[in-house]
Amino acid sequence: MDQVKKRLAELNGVFEALPPKKKILLRNTIETVAFMDIQLKELESLIASGKSNTPDKQLYASMAKTRDVLLKKLLAELPDETAADDFDSF
Repeated sequence: MDQVKKRLAELNGVFEALPPKKKILLRNTIETVAFMDIQLKELESLIASGKSNTPDKQLYASMAKTRDVLLKKLLAELPDETAADDFDSF
């Protein structure tokens, strides 16, 4: 859970340029992306070690796709110059 909190802090830094009311509305999405980032890393490790099965690979693919959609929506909410600068850092 500490990893999720660390990732959430990183994402909150990226999205600090959002107006406060908008950030409140997007808070759950930011938290979901932070959680998914950590879960995807764990699944990557499991898959790379050869200890995974087909459902793990399917879960990874589905979660990665959902995470990408959510992240694109979040980045679209940033002011233009901030979105471009922050996306380059990913």
